[in-house]
Amino acid sequence: MRLAVLKERRAAETRVAATPETVKRLIGLGLTVAVEAGMILAALLYIRKVTVTTTVSRVTPEYVRQAFPHSLQTNELPEGVAVYRIHENTFDGVQMYVDDLVTDAACRSRGVGKALLDHLQRIARDARCNAFTLDSGTQRQQAHKFYFREGMTVTCFHFAKPLGSEGRA
Repeated sequence: MRLAVLKERRAAETRVAATPETVKRLIGLGLTVAVEAGMILAALLYIRKVTVTTTVSRVTPEYVRQAFPHSLQTNELPEGVAVYRIHENTFDGVQMYVDDLVTDAACRSRGVGKALLDHLQRIARDARCNAFTLDSGTQRQQAHKFYFREGMTVTCFHFAKPLGSEGRA
């Protein structure tokens, strides 16, 4: 079984060093500005990490003529992929949140989703998580049946409101 499990990296996991003078200035400017400055630093560190670990190739006519293979052409695709993060909130404490759990449609009902869930739950237990959570679109009834079979329950409703441009500064 070919599975891919990706841990989402968050800025909180990145260490940022600042001189005492910088900290004093940020605190002097107020907590909101300090948080914004911290977010900017985290974004810059994230961009740096991406540029170090990512290769981008321009697809030129020469590139096509030389027939450079793309990794999707040379490697087998996984039958299932999961993306998760471990974080803390005031309700559950430390929890694993599964952002994405995807199984190739041709591989459904063959144990791929169960293997992913089992693997993720082992990681969550090892990390001493109190809860294992995910959201699933209301239209995904087959996925809901799968989650119920795997012992999951509906514990709350997730409400969302698109903000469009009114939510952007």
